[in-house]
This record gives sequence, structure tokens and C-alpha cells, in this order.
Amino acid sequence: MKLDPFFRNVMTCAAFVVGMGHSAVAETVQCEGIDPTTKLQVTVRIRQKRSVGMPPSMTYLEAETKLGDRWLGSGIDVWLIRTTSGETYRGRLSPEEFALTFAATQSAQEMSATLDLDQGTVYPSRFSDLKCRVEGSLLYPLSPCPTGEVEAQSALLSTARSGSLRSLENLLGCGVSPNLTDPNGCSALHFVTDINCGKPSFSGSPNGHPQNPESTVRIDHRGRGSLNETAFITALAKAKADLNLVDRLGNSALTTSARNQQTDSVSVLLERGANVNLQDGLGNSALMYASRRADELMIRTLLSKNPDLKLKNRKGKTALDLANDNGHGYLADLLTPHSAQALITGNSDGSCSPVMIHLKKGQEVEVVLEAKTSQMFLLQSPGLGFELMVMPNGRDSKVIRPNQSGTFPFTCGVHGAPENQQTRGSFMVM
Repeated sequence: MKLDPFFRNVMTCAAFVVGMGHSAVAETVQCEGIDPTTKLQVTVRIRQKRSVGMPPSMTYLEAETKLGDRWLGSGIDVWLIRTTSGETYRGRLSPEEFALTFAATQSAQEMSATLDLDQGTVYPSRFSDLKCRVEGSLLYPLSPCPTGEVEAQSALLSTARSGSLRSLENLLGCGVSPNLTDPNGCSALHFVTDINCGKPSFSGSPNGHPQNPESTVRIDHRGRGSLNETAFITALAKAKADLNLVDRLGNSALTTSARNQQTDSVSVLLERGANVNLQDGLGNSALMYASRRADELMIRTLLSKNPDLKLKNRKGKTALDLANDNGHGYLADLLTPHSAQALITGNSDGSCSPVMIHLKKGQEVEVVLEAKTSQMFLLQSPGLGFELMVMPNGRDSKVIRPNQSGTFPFTCGVHGAPENQQTRGSFMVM
């Protein structure tokens, strides 16, 4: 029995057939093509496998790829998902590692596909126009797409709570919005970082907040075992999830990840554009949670995004205060704000303000550029030898020490905007 990956209507309604007495041939995929760069043959095989000593029901799909007689990858666990480009066999552990995508609805006899491999390979990362055949019964049948927002919300949030990356990517491939929330304001991203979003997260606290926000006692409600949270976050971010969304208690994915000591999740959220200065309902930022318990790795990860060290929580405490209060005074060098700071703001109309900034000769000053809009901003000051670029709604800084008096012009505006739309200003050094 030959199956066209783009005509899966029957299969989406089928039961999981492996290990249930089904006699159909196991699913296999065979693709071949010629790489125009190396002129070598590209071969891709996907076959059903079973671990030694495991029962017949414990099967999976394994991919192997060759360029000429060289292995580019073997033993890669894959599954079938929907994507905006078509249906894709994608690597299990790293979504970037292996992706075989069928280009369009085609004949089951021969289908065209594109193979994307990890960017780290020394070989080309993309091979196009591979000719493929798919045979056998589908090991991972795709569920039907949800109909209506209520069904979509239920499916998305249940998937986030269960930790099924394959199911999540299928729903996103159906066009389900990653920003759907429950009545508590909890999105899929919230459930990835705290499975009990919207419920009490700290012992003795009826509203989900600790009675003592400086307490280091924490109850971790993630409870998903081997869930690869960073892969979940990456998939949601690629689908344009709002990384700064907050629930009814003011919790964001970033502050929750920091509170729950999820350094890898914090790193991915920041790389994907989460606002490092987000504060939860208690006024605590991610840096405050990391500083309170002296998590130096997370602190340095957060500092790489130039957070506002002067932020205070609802008790009037800064990150430095929380570190000192918990006996971590040695972090003072990392958490002490610079004595002088010059803030330049990128505005929603594309302009920057202020246009005149006064500095003292020989004094160290932190020049901060902050975008208050969903556009990238670029600040350039050739005379002082620096430039700053910030992501939408982001913030970055540069510490300088001007050693010469005078007027030093700068330009600032939306990155890539014409020169006549750039704000022109000056640093006055006296």
C-alpha cells in the first residue's frame, strides 16, 4: 500500500496500528537526488525501527542520510508533522537537525521534497528536488485539525501541559494561534514553563504568589519529566508567540522560568526577543529571582541583555538588594548600576529622544538605547567610536569614558530607514 503524504484524510482518522495486529507493511520513505554543488548523489531513508528487547508496540521512525558514500546523519528519530510548507518528517531531539518537507500535493508514485540539515554540517544545509516514495502504514497518523477557536484553545493548552512536541507542531501547522489563553490568561508558553499556571505555585499562598517574595522556598510544578522545554519555546516563538504575554497574576514565561531555575529556557526566551525587564505581579524581574538565590550563570545570561539594574519590586528592592539580603554581597560588582547613565529612547514615530546629551570628560557613563516600539533601532556615534542596535521593544547599552571635550554628533532611528528619517543629535562632553 502506497501512501501520498498529502492525502492523509484516511490516515488522520486511523488508529495507531503498530502493535495492534495490523499486517500492513511498516512505513518507509526513500528519497534520492543530485546535489548541484558537489555533484554527488543524496540518499535519504526513513524506516520503522524497534529498540532491542522492546515489545513490537514500542516502535519509532529513524532517518539516515548520505551524500555520495559519506554519512551526513544516521539514527535520527523523526516524526511526521504539518508545516506551512507542507508535511514534514522532522528530527525528534532537535527541530533544526533534520527536516524532510514534501513540496506540494503530488502523485503517490513520486513526490518532490527538500531536505534541511543542521547548519553546523560542513556540507550544504539544503538539498532540493529530491524524488521520494512513501510506502506502508503510517506510524504516526496526524490528528485532524481543530475546528473553531474553543476546540483549538483546548487542544493547544492540553498539548502544552502534556509536553508533546509532535502534537504542538501539528497544531501550529494547522494554523492554530500560539497566543490562545485560558480564563486565567495562561498561554501554551506559560504551561511550558509552569504546568500549573493559574494555580497556587507556592505553599500557603492562595493567589499563586509567595507570601514572602524574598523567600527562597519554591515548589516546582513543572512535572513533565523529559520535556524539552527549549524545543517547545523555539517552536512557539517560530509561530510568532507573544513571548511577553502575562497571565492574570502578571507572570510571564521569562519571570516564571527564572523563578523555577530554568536557565536554558531563560536563555532561549531572551534570544528570541523576550523583554528582560518584565516584572511579575510582585514586581520581581527575572534578574531579581536569579540574584536572590545567587544563580550566577543565569545572572550573566540576563546581564548579556542589559537589564535595568535600577528596577524595584513592590517592596522597593532592587536585584542588588535581594542579593545582599540573602547573603550574596559578592555579586555587587555585577549588580551595581553605573554611576552615570544616558538613556536614549526610540519612539513609535521612528524618532529618538533626547537629541542633546551632556557628558563629563573622563567619567564612565552607560549609554542606553531602548526601543519603545515594535521596530529595530540603531544608534551610531562615530566620534565616540560606538554604535548600538536594539531589537523591537528591546534595550542595549554601551559603557564609554569620553576623554576629550567637544561636540560629538550621533544619528538614531529605525534600522534601515533612509538617512533623512534619522534623528540627528549630539553628545556634549565638558
